[in-house]
Amino acid sequence: NSDLRTYSSSWEKIASDLMINDNFGAALNRHAMVKELTDAINLNDSIKKKIETAYNLIRQNLKWDESYGIFIDKTLKSVSSTKQGNMTEINLLLINLLRSVGVEAYPVLISTRSNGKINRFNPRLSSFNTVVALAKVKGKNILMDATISYLRPGQLTYNCINGEGLMVSKEGIAWVPLLSTEQYFSS
Repeated sequence: NSDLRTYSSSWEKIASDLMINDNFGAALNRHAMVKELTDAINLNDSIKKKIETAYNLIRQNLKWDESYGIFIDKTLKSVSSTKQGNMTEINLLLINLLRSVGVEAYPVLISTRSNGKINRFNPRLSSFNTVVALAKVKGKNILMDATISYLRPGQLTYNCINGEGLMVSKEGIAWVPLLSTEQYFSS
């Protein structure tokens, strides 16, 4: 005689719920908090140049507090003003900045190696432990993590390269291979 509880769902339902959650999807497309950084990007630059500039601005202006999580702990405005946040907060700010300059960008839920691999046949939000950014350029996916100083667009750390990630948007989901598409080098 207790209430009905749904324990298993679908990846589409999980993504849909995330996109309306105040601490995830609702935090996207709030360009006012990245206005100052947006003004530093030349809107006439190529998409590649916009991505590189936005990525570098976020990396140079925000410090990763070395914590993970799927949701934002503070408002993105607070993260922007304190210049420190968790991995998801920093990468969601990167997505906001990219979108504010006309780049198609999305969050990708991932499970780091230390968290384990995703079982695609068992839809659970708890399978993931953080978020990276993805920009789409001419049909090519460019994965980014703006928390690590030596990475470039198209590079992920070894800990993040762990099978596939789940790109979420209001339109739906897509599984994305977690690969570095650029060669590593220290700058």
